[in-house]
Amino acid sequence: MDARLVVLLLLVVLIPGCTGIGDLNFTTPTQGSGLIVDYFAPDFVEISAGETVHFDVRLKNTGSVPVSEGEMYIHGLDWEAFGVGDQLIGPGFLSNCQYFESIQAADPTAGTSGGVHTCSIPKTAPTSDNLPQGGSFIYYPKLRVLYSYATETVKEIVFASADDVQSLAATGAPLSSGTISTTNGPVTIGVNVKGPIHVLEGGRSVSFPVEIVVNNVGGGTVCKDRYSNCGDPENWGELVIDITVPGGFVHNCGTRTIGLYKGKTNSFTCTIQATGLGWTVGPIAKTIEVGSTYGYFVDTETAIRVNWVQSAGITGI
Repeated sequence: MDARLVVLLLLVVLIPGCTGIGDLNFTTPTQGSGLIVDYFAPDFVEISAGETVHFDVRLKNTGSVPVSEGEMYIHGLDWEAFGVGDQLIGPGFLSNCQYFESIQAADPTAGTSGGVHTCSIPKTAPTSDNLPQGGSFIYYPKLRVLYSYATETVKEIVFASADDVQSLAATGAPLSSGTISTTNGPVTIGVNVKGPIHVLEGGRSVSFPVEIVVNNVGGGTVCKDRYSNCGDPENWGELVIDITVPGGFVHNCGTRTIGLYKGKTNSFTCTIQATGLGWTVGPIAKTIEVGSTYGYFVDTETAIRVNWVQSAGITGI
């Protein structure tokens, strides 16, 4: 065997990351609820230097709230260092798929799955003039998908006298306050109230604590208010929580901004004073609503191999 060919083969084997093409994972779907990356991969997993490849993207809304706005872009390609540029999806270029809106939510009642959004993003690999001679190079481009979403939980609170509690227990009716509805998305909001709330006979007001528990379950990063704020890391892991109580109720919950511990969870407790209850017989049910509108982003990656090829002006070894 020609000694030069042996050296070339050794160089290919020893280059870090240059494994067999079958060893690469070319699509890594994201998990969780909300808008997920269902598919992200190049149309060809192996190309020659200077060729154009299309990265195909498929997004799916697995949550119960429509996606009203968002965008995506590729990052992590170092092709810019070779003069090719890292203009991933520039202004006015492929704007029909870079920005998206109105991706419908899944509706189990109607038997419909979540809406989808697809996109094909072209990129051109470095030419052989800009690659070390004779190699095979693996790149790991990453896709970031940013969008705005909302979460809301509606909680029923039961107010009852001691006689009411005994009557409820005797009939086997539920004694505790329950969750009426909650949305399905990348952030969950739990509202914990120990109920029923005991009101003294003849009483028209009572104060009670409410615990709000927030969890990030979407596998990505929360951003304050909306997705356009995700560009500033100062907004990561922050949420604005809004609490709505029945008219006449007094509370110290208000609208507050909270930070999620390690971007995952947080909780706080506030006090609500129920006033003007004024019933005569039987328990009274009221509802409170706790919600948040926020930005969110997820990342995933794929892989592609670029092979050096001899071109005009390049001589062999």
